[in-house]
Amino acid sequence: MRIVTQILIRCPSCKKSGKIAISEDLIKSTSRGLLAVNIAAGIICPDSFIAYIDKNYSVRDYFIADFQIEIPDLPEERVKIKRVSLPDKNVLNLDLIKLNFTITMLSSILRAILMKKEIILISHQSFLNDHTKNFFHYITKDSFQFDYSNLPRQKTRQPKYRLLYP
Repeated sequence: MRIVTQILIRCPSCKKSGKIAISEDLIKSTSRGLLAVNIAAGIICPDSFIAYIDKNYSVRDYFIADFQIEIPDLPEERVKIKRVSLPDKNVLNLDLIKLNFTITMLSSILRAILMKKEIILISHQSFLNDHTKNFFHYITKDSFQFDYSNLPRQKTRQPKYRLLYP
């Protein structure tokens, strides 16, 4: 259960007073013995300042900054987001890709694409050939070109999958 303590704060500039709520957990967790609390403009008065509170919930000191950096309000720009739709499941089934490729294998293939290397995938699962090729065409669309080959496992004596690139 969090216990909240009300602390009386007085503005060092205009001398207006007001209370702020501070969690006892926050004060107890201070490593240096003092908690610096930023009192934003409009909480106590129109001024902005920092109050230093000790572990006994007493205000030790106040600090007023010599200057304040204000962030300008930028007009909100409406960005038109282009709708992207995935191909039909008959063309690209992401569930099949997730079930049959490890993240390490996918990252190796992507690294090969980025390094402009040829990708040779040796697999006994011929039903994945089109989905795999379509997946890599889809994720590299308008960005990268790659060469992809798939060799049936029957013609080789290799493990289930093997990614080759020089």
